[in-house]
Amino acid sequence: MRQTLLGSVVALALAAGVQAEPSSAPIDLRFALSVDGRLVGSPRLLVQPGTPSEIRVDADDGGGYRLEVRADPPARPTDPPSIVLKAALRTRVDGAWHTLGEPVLQIALDGRPASIEIGKAGGDAAHYRIEVTARPAETRSLAAPTARR
Repeated sequence: MRQTLLGSVVALALAAGVQAEPSSAPIDLRFALSVDGRLVGSPRLLVQPGTPSEIRVDADDGGGYRLEVRADPPARPTDPPSIVLKAALRTRVDGAWHTLGEPVLQIALDGRPASIEIGKAGGDAAHYRIEVTARPAETRSLAAPTARR
């Protein structure tokens, strides 16, 4: 009985290690940022879990948006695997960055889209929508690009 119980504990520990391993693999995040229903950018970001990252979307008028993200593993393993995405959306007005919102979203790592909305549609202030998909990054995606002349 003791060996069976010990074997079960070891098997569970190994299984937990296998479950936790993908959380350290790079993640491919694809975004669609809309303001008042108009798409303003579709950035892509490869992130390392637990490491803050950012991407900018510049506007023709000198303004723009900055999306700061951090992808963390969830507190408990999920099926399908997921991440907790902490984001901060900022806008540049007259050269200074202003925070629009700091939403948190748990998203499956299977490419299904999820969205975050900031502000009310039809309100006095702008309505922002961030659609995001997440997948484990493919090794080919992480290779350094080859310079061409």
